[in-house]
Amino acid sequence: MGDTAGIRLQPGGFILPPTPPPDIDLEAWRDSLARIGRWRAETLFVTHFGPYAPSGAHLTEMADHLELVAGLVNASLAQEGDDAAREAWFTEEVRRTLRRRMSNADGDAYEVAGRFDLSWKGLARYWRKRSWELKAES
Repeated sequence: MGDTAGIRLQPGGFILPPTPPPDIDLEAWRDSLARIGRWRAETLFVTHFGPYAPSGAHLTEMADHLELVAGLVNASLAQEGDDAAREAWFTEEVRRTLRRRMSNADGDAYEVAGRFDLSWKGLARYWRKRSWELKAES
């Protein structure tokens, strides 16, 4: 299962999808979350971050946050500028999302645990690869 269930630093805390390069595959990740959900486990043991229950609520929130960060990266790629500017925009959007839900110190801990720069790079690679695949199919 690896990091499929995300990064959650404390009970009730934000669930951050770790999306570093090279091989993020959103379709496979969604399938994995659904498969884990079908197990109907009472408790989910998140790699590096401990047990969480109920597992269904955790997985649902993780899926929602995966879509959130994937959408932010996709939106960043449509912006003018270079990748450094796009990555900075994404990083600030994730920080802003976290600040609405927790203290700056807790948000900083998420940034250490789930490096936003690497998350942008992994998802940007995914979206670009997906774009190339769609063009090749046309």
